[in-house]
Amino acid sequence: MVRTAFEEAEARCHLKPGVNCASAARTLIALMDGLQVQWLLHRDDVDMAGDLARYVQSLLTVEL
Repeated sequence: MVRTAFEEAEARCHLKPGVNCASAARTLIALMDGLQVQWLLHRDDVDMAGDLARYVQSLLTVEL
């Protein structure tokens, strides 16, 4: 589903050139998993939503 979302963004020219959809999807899921572990250990120090938004925004040509 994540890969499909990146592919749809690419089809709409909302994805930066050179972004590999499959790799971006894997990286996003890995980032989510890692942030969840960090959040469980240090809830006050981890902004999961913010970190995820910054990563996705770095791949897009449009604002979230």
